[in-house]
Amino acid sequence: MAKTNMENARLKKRHADYLTHAKRLCDTSVDQALAAVNRFETFNKRRPFKTFRIEQAKAFKTFLMEKAVNERTGKPLSLSTTRGILKAVKGFFLWLADQQGYRAAISYSDCDYFNLGRKEDAQAQRSKPKEHPSVAQVIDVLDQMPRDTDIQKRNRAMIALAALTGIRISALISLRLKHVNVAQGYVFQDAREVDTKFAKTMHTAFFPIGDGIRDIVLDWIDFLKTERLAGPTEPLFPKSRTEAVPGRGFQTVGLDRQAWSSDGPAREIIKKAFADVGLHAFGPHSFRHMLAHHAVELNLPAQQMLAWSRNLGHDNLATTLSCYAKTDAQRTADILREI
Repeated sequence: MAKTNMENARLKKRHADYLTHAKRLCDTSVDQALAAVNRFETFNKRRPFKTFRIEQAKAFKTFLMEKAVNERTGKPLSLSTTRGILKAVKGFFLWLADQQGYRAAISYSDCDYFNLGRKEDAQAQRSKPKEHPSVAQVIDVLDQMPRDTDIQKRNRAMIALAALTGIRISALISLRLKHVNVAQGYVFQDAREVDTKFAKTMHTAFFPIGDGIRDIVLDWIDFLKTERLAGPTEPLFPKSRTEAVPGRGFQTVGLDRQAWSSDGPAREIIKKAFADVGLHAFGPHSFRHMLAHHAVELNLPAQQMLAWSRNLGHDNLATTLSCYAKTDAQRTADILREI
């Protein structure tokens, strides 16, 4: 195994600092960019970045497209994943070409060798319509979910609110009781306290997809306030509490007073709820696609459609229609036949 190249390590650290503070990327995006650079460095046997040549870029691109596999699934990398890796590595070398001591060694035009061909690049950017549940399926899942224990009630209410608002999972798990306005029916995503995308503050009204879904959320809030005597700053969806049980090890014994530190448990709860009733294990982001498609099915007039889009947090209606409400070939053909 090749030893760590300390000069390379220092450059990667500086690049991470640049991405965080100059490009204002979130931690997840920075980690993904560094993972791509690490992949190239490993492929290149940890040679100093200063020795970069265009042959290395071409060989790395060929490797990704023909031999590299997804570490989790063991399957070949998709073109979209390959494109993302190459884009991140290209960005690193473009940054490096502007650093003192590297300007003579790396030219901007050399970095273009990380580009995919036009055909492959177009294929990589051609996304398929995302799988998502229907509103009726969500209602069915909620109806079948158990609700005897505090944890079961929390899980059910969490899915209900996710469907009712389309709120992103990172924001969902960081909500406090005070962020839900029961009387007016909206969630205040205060970026100072809620982990929103791009630290964007917004008011998200409950979408009109069923009073039953709304009632589940309101009942949960009432339960927190009256049964658990939760205050306004306590988490809306507290994490599970585990304790050591003699002879049985650590067991889940109820709800904690703290919020989750990561979104992994919440993701699994949502996926499991759908899988338990024999449906595809939809993830939390699928609710946003569901809501966008539901709006199209309602055939809303322009002003209402714009309000629906804004409520999803989109500044541009085109984002809702092109990214979240895509139709597959079969649905397109059905619509044309209806016309």
